[in-house]
Amino acid sequence: MHMVGTRVYAALEVFTQEVILDNNNPKFPSKADVWSFAMVCSEILTGKAHFIDEPAISLHARIKEPGIQPQLPDDCPYGLQLCITQCWDLNPKRQPKFIDVCKMLNFAKATSLEILDVETFNLLFVSGQVGG
Repeated sequence: MHMVGTRVYAALEVFTQEVILDNNNPKFPSKADVWSFAMVCSEILTGKAHFIDEPAISLHARIKEPGIQPQLPDDCPYGLQLCITQCWDLNPKRQPKFIDVCKMLNFAKATSLEILDVETFNLLFVSGQVGG
């Protein structure tokens, strides 16, 4: 099967799980897009492409190592940082669904505007009350 897409944005499961073929077109789990979304966010926030020179196989072997995910800027708002790092969870079952990513982004905006406090944000998203 021929791999399509941009490998630096591809989720780990794209390389490691069985792919469902639908009319000879590969279908990946929807959570694979959650990882890719976080990679794009990271690139937007840092202004640089991550892992661009890594061969796909070594890239995804490295990502499995703790702490290898791209870095976010120090001034990245807490709620946005939490959302992105949850999207990078190596276990797709622990990654948020996109509906929950949207909720997190809205609450992160409210936290940045000081409409919502960080403790309430943590209560909702770290303890798993919303989207967990």
